[in-house]
Amino acid sequence: MNKRSIAKTEKMKEMIRLKALGNSLKEISKILNLSVSSLYKYQEQLALQNIDVILEKLFISIKTNNSIFESVNSLTFSEISTISRKYKLYGISRKDKIMSIVKSIGSYVTLGMKPYEILTRSKLKTQYFKRAKEVHPDINKTIDNAVFIALHNAYENLQSQVIF
Repeated sequence: MNKRSIAKTEKMKEMIRLKALGNSLKEISKILNLSVSSLYKYQEQLALQNIDVILEKLFISIKTNNSIFESVNSLTFSEISTISRKYKLYGISRKDKIMSIVKSIGSYVTLGMKPYEILTRSKLKTQYFKRAKEVHPDINKTIDNAVFIALHNAYENLQSQVIF
């Protein structure tokens, strides 16, 4: 690490400490002699480093909650914004961002996959057949045909996104 990156890391650590003490970004910028926009960039970098933790938290919540919307809604605004930035989802308000995330991860969840995991044709096909055995109306008479249709639509949607 060079001197510049060490100094940046130290300032990020100090920003976290001061934020935990309840200081606003404006106060922290004066203390650290940095602009507020620099602090926002640091904050965004820190959040993006934790994206895997946020997604794991979301996936566990979806499994226990069975509602994508409620699970995304239970995240903090900062976590929602981090997901939106990372995956280039759009929306200005909290509700807009939540709806774009729900729309984006719906197909993954329907197939029982973790949102935004790296897809291959074989992995997608394997997961589709595994879930199809569980929800196919000819095999499981208690499940509505609409569930299988939703599964097939999710498969078609993700299949069009797979490159290799």
